[in-house]
Amino acid sequence: MTLIITDSAELGDGRLDPKESLAKLKEENKKLAASTRKPDQVILGNKGMAQGQPMEWTHLSYLLQKMCPSLVIRDGGVKGAVQIRYPDPDEMYREDGGTRYVTGFYKDVLPEFSWETEDDRGRPTREIRGWRTVILALIKQHIITYADAVDVFGEPNGQRNCRWMELLREYRA
Repeated sequence: MTLIITDSAELGDGRLDPKESLAKLKEENKKLAASTRKPDQVILGNKGMAQGQPMEWTHLSYLLQKMCPSLVIRDGGVKGAVQIRYPDPDEMYREDGGTRYVTGFYKDVLPEFSWETEDDRGRPTREIRGWRTVILALIKQHIITYADAVDVFGEPNGQRNCRWMELLREYRA
């Protein structure tokens, strides 16, 4: 009987030459990156398309309060950000002054539509929140209506309005 002891260096990809091994690794990384991209990532990663009509955060806060006076806008848990909260009688919100968190944004000039920064492989890394995304969150949670938003902010224009309208299809009346 003969006992064969295999060398682990001779198994699997260990036998590939270094150039082939690197090429295989790069191909696997490309497949992984492609699988993490959203279908509309090209649009979401385009900063120029998202700019639209930029708005200072203080003006956005003013218009939100004008549209819905019961909103509570206060400094957020993240440095340099604000929270938008809405009154909710549920017991679980008692410690938060009887308000629940709805959305938030950074104290900055906000683009009209959100866009995402990407890493070197085109994968999303961070959302740069746009002021229409803030409005979208309020509409989706039934705090305001689409008509309320149009009365105060107007209809969206520009290259990104089609995507925004698609997201709001079921809320428009």
